[in-house]
Amino acid sequence: MKINFFSKVLLFWLLISSCSRIHPNEESKVLSLFPDFVNKQIIVIIPGDGCSVCINEAETYLEEFIDDERFGFIFSAIYNYKDIKIKYRHIDLKKSNVAIDKDNLLVKHKILLTSPILIFIDNKRVVRMELLEYDNFKSARVAVLDFLN
Repeated sequence: MKINFFSKVLLFWLLISSCSRIHPNEESKVLSLFPDFVNKQIIVIIPGDGCSVCINEAETYLEEFIDDERFGFIFSAIYNYKDIKIKYRHIDLKKSNVAIDKDNLLVKHKILLTSPILIFIDNKRVVRMELLEYDNFKSARVAVLDFLN
């Protein structure tokens, strides 16, 4: 009986932990799917659904850096565009550094699952991708600020 219980716990943990991983070799796909963002330094991919605390953290980047052209923001995993327009009514979603993945390409290519992603770009090449999760909020912000300086 104990083995069965531990097996279930292990299986559950593996399922949960695998849900928010970045799949290998996806770096180049992001820039090919969104070529207008190749000159950005930081891209923040914000899912429409998933880890709500993590999405809230990504939204702080949106609020803070929306007017900074070094940043690009991509909304994906969007299943109702109207909800996005209502939720972000105070933000100009037509800005050149904002994209809405209406076809959910990032989901279809298994790049985006449940957590926001920070993408660091140098010389039109992705040098780092990092999930924005509750256990790395501070280190991610430090990494972003260091990368920009």
